Amino acid sequence: MKHYESQGYDFETVCAFNETQYEWTADIGSASQAGTKATNAEVAAVSRIMDRVFTEKGVKAKMMIPEAGQLRYLYSGTLNTENQINSFFNQSSPNYIGDLTNLSKHIAGHSYWSNNTTDNSINQRKSLKTELDNAGAGLDYWQTEYSLLGTAYQQGKDISTLKEIDYAQWLARIIHTDLVFGNATGWSYWTALNQSTFGDHPFRFNLILYTPNSNSPSHTGGTYKDVKPLWALGNYSRFVRPGMIRFEVVDPNYNENTSVENFMISGYKNPSSKEIVLVMNNTTESARTINFEGFGTDFEITTDSFEMYTTSETKNLEKSDAVYNDGLLIPAKSIVTLKATLK
Repeated sequence: MKHYESQGYDFETVCAFNETQYEWTADIGSASQAGTKATNAEVAAVSRIMDRVFTEKGVKAKMMIPEAGQLRYLYSGTLNTENQINSFFNQSSPNYIGDLTNLSKHIAGHSYWSNNTTDNSINQRKSLKTELDNAGAGLDYWQTEYSLLGTAYQQGKDISTLKEIDYAQWLARIIHTDLVFGNATGWSYWTALNQSTFGDHPFRFNLILYTPNSNSPSHTGGTYKDVKPLWALGNYSRFVRPGMIRFEVVDPNYNENTSVENFMISGYKNPSSKEIVLVMNNTTESARTINFEGFGTDFEITTDSFEMYTTSETKNLEKSDAVYNDGLLIPAKSIVTLKATLK
């Protein structure tokens, strides 16, 4: 880290561990993925060593832990690789490291396998948020790895009937639940660029699809193509910027569960610039005209219009100007970001 900082790279955090709950067994030299099997005691021991060396070397970056393989490992479980928030931040724990000088306050976990049902998806994130609040150490949650593993994204449908926008909207759904119910302050996707060799892989594990010009490892080129999940992520990452504060949006037409299953909406504002951002994910087959009466937050915007960015089967963050008047039309099967300035 000191070397990279000397080269001008301004890292905020670095994590020495990845999914410590899993065995990651492989013959030497044949591993295809990077993982770190470790008990909580081992994570704590290595973190104490790192903390001392970071201080000695004057490293500016903070150490982030623990890159849990699933969210539930952060707040529950009895194994020596689980219940990690309590293990690392309860002062009575033998693995307590909450007092380390160079430790980040971001608690890292992965959203894989947490979305089998809507109830499960919401409750896991609420439980994580409660555990972080109860720890009383100023901790927050960073979702640091997710892609469409498993079959939950299919929602019981035949994959041959899914369109590219369906994968994008599932991704937006997970981002929404992490931000709104888990109160995540950071979110990352796995991976940016990948190649596809089977089935519906192109829309599940990458934002940019790479197709080599041959199947040989010695291929010399290929083609690159953006896929719809890139634009779904962009509906958040392009507009929800560092320093913004999320505010609660209560949709009078839906409760928590039915909102996640039909029409998701979340709100963000910049306290200094008065910029406001609303991200909506309409997964239904019908367009919806909405106004903001009864949504739990009153606001007035300048010029009575929004910049509107739409991602759908035929659009990729397409920009338009939307005059508010008495409502805005949100197209069926679309992810829409609204941007304006408060009066």
